[in-house]
Amino acid sequence: MHQGYLVNFKQEMKITITFLLVFTNLLSAQIKGVVKDSITGKPIPYVGIWTNIDSVSVSTNKKGIFEIAKTESINEILLFPSNYIPKKIKLKNLKDEIILVPKQENTTKEKPNRNSEYIVCNEVGINKNYFSSTTFSSTKLLAKYIPYQEEFNDRKFLKKIKIGLVSKSKSSIYKIRFFETDLDGKPGKEIYNSEINDEIFVGFNNIMNFEFSKEINILNKKIIFPKNGLFVVIEICYFRNNMENLIYEGKTHKILNPNIISYNNQSQNLFEYKNGEWIKSEKNFSINLTLTN
Repeated sequence: MHQGYLVNFKQEMKITITFLLVFTNLLSAQIKGVVKDSITGKPIPYVGIWTNIDSVSVSTNKKGIFEIAKTESINEILLFPSNYIPKKIKLKNLKDEIILVPKQENTTKEKPNRNSEYIVCNEVGINKNYFSSTTFSSTKLLAKYIPYQEEFNDRKFLKKIKIGLVSKSKSSIYKIRFFETDLDGKPGKEIYNSEINDEIFVGFNNIMNFEFSKEINILNKKIIFPKNGLFVVIEICYFRNNMENLIYEGKTHKILNPNIISYNNQSQNLFEYKNGEWIKSEKNFSINLTLTN
């Protein structure tokens, strides 16, 4: 097994085991529904759904369906999807279908020339010295700030990105989102139409039985680096197909994939989304990001 894969595992496992035991005991009482687009009527896959409980958030699956273990403490859910207007619903008003209204925004008409490249971040490396967070038990939105520099003036379009992620599941889904910076230095307005759904696939012939995320070309999104700084956000989706079985102390536990990795745990301006707001976080992740003109 890769040395970095279980770093800090034991420290986090007790919390996760406790959550999963409670979650398992409550499976008989479920909040269920499907999330749909108001215009097309089609289900929306991989939408994060937060509750008023910090540790309880899930994602819709590829058919737009979600399930949440029902407790007396959960009385409200919040949807914060890309390209749709956020929606907060009291549990007593929840129906089988949740309809989301698309945002109406214009993308830039500028086009990149692709004549030159500029590497903003180069943090992801293939070696054994990484830190891995392996025990997420709910949907997570994690944000990392990249400040604007004058050198970006001539190369302002985002071209390629790679996130430090590793997966042991046969196939795991995650999302990348991009936000501008608000006046308080937190993730502010989401850049329209910038969401990326990606999948890490572990091949049957992979001897090591795990896979790192690949570099993604995002030039077609025509994302311009904001002059007030950029937040790169990863969304780790909590639903059944992203789970794997892990044997720990003789027992089988469900662990969420993909796992975030970092080669340097020292970083500032990290945030996590909870209960409808961005709060300071210590969860770091590595990024490779390239700009072009």
